[in-house]
Amino acid sequence: MLRPVRTRTQYPVTLYSRYIINEPNLCHKGKKVSCLVMVHTAPAHSNRRFEMRRTWLNTSHYVPEHIVVIFLMGTVKNQTIQQALHDESRIHSDIIQGDFIDSYRNLSNKGVMGYRWISENCRNAEIVIKTDDDAFINMFKFFEKFSFVKEEKRSFSCMKSGKNMAPIQRDMNNKWGLDKYMFRGLNWYPFHFCSGIALFISPDLFPALLHAAYTTPVFWIDDIYLFGILPSKLLDVKYIELQQNFTIDRQKGLDCFRQKEHNCPYLVVTVKDGFVEELWNIITNG
Repeated sequence: MLRPVRTRTQYPVTLYSRYIINEPNLCHKGKKVSCLVMVHTAPAHSNRRFEMRRTWLNTSHYVPEHIVVIFLMGTVKNQTIQQALHDESRIHSDIIQGDFIDSYRNLSNKGVMGYRWISENCRNAEIVIKTDDDAFINMFKFFEKFSFVKEEKRSFSCMKSGKNMAPIQRDMNNKWGLDKYMFRGLNWYPFHFCSGIALFISPDLFPALLHAAYTTPVFWIDDIYLFGILPSKLLDVKYIELQQNFTIDRQKGLDCFRQKEHNCPYLVVTVKDGFVEELWNIITNG
């Protein structure tokens, strides 16, 4: 008779693991930190990082606002890529690399590393933006019309899924499919959570989120774990809905910027190669 496989409860490895590349002093150079932008990226995505630094993450465009940027990633077996990362780090001083395999199933570990790094090194940020390397954020619009989120405490401002509104996928062929033993007996996720493409997090939450990770087994779907399960362990966490200011339709976002320019309501657009440059040119030259 076959016995069910028992697996040891696992917690995020990045709670304790070392940093391979670290920049612990980025937020402590005598200036206020208007905004910390924390980008989830993959080691091989150097072209995306260079494009972001050249356009909307070129912090010189937002003076007198002081923006700090970090790119979070794990390890890679390819030593050519790893050496390129060390070279990139020496040039830009914005890479945070943890000692865990960079993979889709480890995105929650990457996020917890970000929570830990901020708790250790950047408690003085006025707001934290978490984003992916396939997103474009109109930072001019953020500082002009959305800086009110800086005044919110214990809050996520994001494209939100409400409590008991997002279905749990049970089809194991689905990218996010879960077997029947996970969230047993439930058909809907029983908490609010945010889309991880981009969200705005009040800095006062990070120590509490990190503390919650010490007692909350890691769950591999990062949006659910980082922005749903962990916050659900805390009291008085607020979710501010920015759905109308996001689009995951790349072409729709590009058309909106082309046609409406500064009146386009989108703050966040998902992108692919070539879109970042085009969006940036419209914003800065339109």
